[in-house]
Amino acid sequence: VTQRALALLQSALGQIQNLSREVRPQVAAIHLRDSEGGSEDLVLISMQKLMGLPIVAVHRLGQTYDVLPSKQLLGGMDSAGSNFSAGAVSGIDVTGDDIGEAVFTYEMAGASALTTRLNVMRWSPDEHDLKTIFRADLINWAGESTFEFVPTGKGQDIKLSYPSFGIFDHKLLAHPRATELWAYDTDRDQFVKQTDAIDPPQTVRQQLNVAEELFRRGYWEKAVDQFARAWNDKTLNENEGTEPKPAWRAFARFRQGELLALLGRDDEAKAALADAGKSGGTLARLADAFVKNFSDGDHAVRAWAALPNALDLYKELYEGTARDLDLPASATDIFYKGEIVAAFLNAHPDAATQTATTFATLATLGFQPTNSITTDLDGDGVPEFLCVTQEGSASPNHSQVLWLVYRGDGRWLTRAIVQAETLSLDASAASLPGSKGHAVRLKLPTNRESPERSFTWDRSHIVDLNAQTLEPLGREVRWPVVGGENRETEF
Repeated sequence: VTQRALALLQSALGQIQNLSREVRPQVAAIHLRDSEGGSEDLVLISMQKLMGLPIVAVHRLGQTYDVLPSKQLLGGMDSAGSNFSAGAVSGIDVTGDDIGEAVFTYEMAGASALTTRLNVMRWSPDEHDLKTIFRADLINWAGESTFEFVPTGKGQDIKLSYPSFGIFDHKLLAHPRATELWAYDTDRDQFVKQTDAIDPPQTVRQQLNVAEELFRRGYWEKAVDQFARAWNDKTLNENEGTEPKPAWRAFARFRQGELLALLGRDDEAKAALADAGKSGGTLARLADAFVKNFSDGDHAVRAWAALPNALDLYKELYEGTARDLDLPASATDIFYKGEIVAAFLNAHPDAATQTATTFATLATLGFQPTNSITTDLDGDGVPEFLCVTQEGSASPNHSQVLWLVYRGDGRWLTRAIVQAETLSLDASAASLPGSKGHAVRLKLPTNRESPERSFTWDRSHIVDLNAQTLEPLGREVRWPVVGGENRETEF
């Protein structure tokens, strides 16, 4: 396909009758090979800014032209939707095999943000279609999310850059930039993440987020040091334009005290909690409640479990009276109840082999979920612990949270799976077909589109299952979604 032919086609598309002035046609071509039948090429056509029309791909072999099914070019989007428009197209070689790949974008409109979906697809001659080797959603919600092709050898790596959201965060605050580098893996025939990085924190809140993520990943010793930096480092900016100023430093000292208690460093823990208590306000009441329940035995676990009963933080945050803890944060993030189970299991390794009594023992320490189940989800011989906790009671924003507690990297970790008005786990787990693993069934509020959910765990992700067959609902690669508020952290 000559450049002149492409230019003529692009010009003709621009002259379509009644076409909006905003629409910008673009045409690109990829030369696949020369054969006895003539030149084999792939022509990509984008009508940029025309809502609801996907990229068009035409396969050419000599004088024969075939339009590929549009679903191949939708890039995982719903064909029934119309809130997208095609973006730029190109045919650059990113795999290094001297044959270009179809590189194109879609712009997806949302209520408060525009998302760019980047697609990279390789022509598969055996299947006579395009195969996705990379996809990314770049959300432009609280700052610009970008992609860049970086030359490496004969191919190209893909660099993503976006605003990084921490646990205590919202749209209008400053965010450090995060970057990811993805490289093509020949054996897997797809791009694989090589590195990721986040700019160093510039504010106390950003440093608090660094420490909190380490805590939730189970790196308690490292988290203690990073909470100490949020408490002590005067070079970190405290002014992020919020008045009155939240108690970022004092909360870091409070969290440090909780972790020091879990680590058995009692004197240091008491000193940290005393410092946090001097801040006054709601945080002082939390620190006081922890100290009062800080006794022998499983003192730290008991003290942590006692916090939600010490005050209705859910209500106070909802009504705006706990301004010192408007980090921003929810009471669920501050109490982080699932960690109570993980902390107990880390302190008592044998408890994981006595699954019938684990939650009964925790109840004597003050942790009483609304329901729970223990089963081996992933079939590795080590049980997972699931429980539902009540978040708030009389407060207007009450809800329930499902927690998963699992073994990873030699320690027990926890993560919140879903939060809703009401949640209920079935009392027994079902065996997965052809596997040693198990599935659990969760009942959600009846006003949900799917009021029941069956799922298992594959050691890094929750896997949703067909309720009848218990087969995975989808086997697609989990491509990155960046720049949004809820970026999943894999740990």
